Amino acid sequence: MSKTTEQVLNHHLESFGGANIEEILSDYTQDSILVDQKKTYKGIEEIRVFFEWLLELLPPGSDFEMEKLEVINEYAYIAWNASSKKANFLLGTDTFHIVNGKIKYQSVAARMTEK
Repeated sequence: MSKTTEQVLNHHLESFGGANIEEILSDYTQDSILVDQKKTYKGIEEIRVFFEWLLELLPPGSDFEMEKLEVINEYAYIAWNASSKKANFLLGTDTFHIVNGKIKYQSVAARMTEK
């Protein structure tokens, strides 16, 4: 039985908070797509590049505040802000489409300044 949208999202957030890249990537497949304001990442290896970059800016222990989390059927949305020694994220949003227990599509947008 596939994980629910909420279970996948919770796993994704916990894995990100712990900077566990392999667990983060376990939520995706080779057909997954992640889009941010600069690039489209297709498949696990390209998505790995995105998360390596993001975890460099927001390592464990960074200040992170979830402003909104909503799950409706196969879709999830989060709005957040974060701060670390390397960057400030004044506003970030992610939208997820989760199918059969995996993130099929994710869009990410953030207003970020590096320190």
